[in-house]
Amino acid sequence: MSRQVKIVLPTGSPFAVAVMFFGNGLVLASSFSRMPGIRDQVGAIPTHLAFALVCVGIGSIVPLDRALLAVAALVLLVAILAPVAREHGRELVKA
Repeated sequence: MSRQVKIVLPTGSPFAVAVMFFGNGLVLASSFSRMPGIRDQVGAIPTHLAFALVCVGIGSIVPLDRALLAVAALVLLVAILAPVAREHGRELVKA
C-alpha cells in the first residue's frame, strides 16, 4: 500500500505580498548602497539625486486615498522646495 503525500506550498495573497516586500527591499537596498557611484556616473548634484529619490516615494504614495494623497503631496512639496530654497539662499549670499 502506497500513500500519497501532498505537499502544500504557501500561495495566495499573503505569500505574494511577502515576496513583493522582500523583492522591493532587496532592490532598494542594493541601489541605495550604490548611490554615490550612480551619482558620479550620471554627473548629478545631490539636489537632483534627492529629487529623483523623492519621485520614488511619490510612486509609492499614488495609490493612497485622495485625502491622504493631498497631505502627502503637501509634505513632499515642502520637502522638495526647502532644500532648493536653502541652496538658492546660499547663492544669493555668495553673490
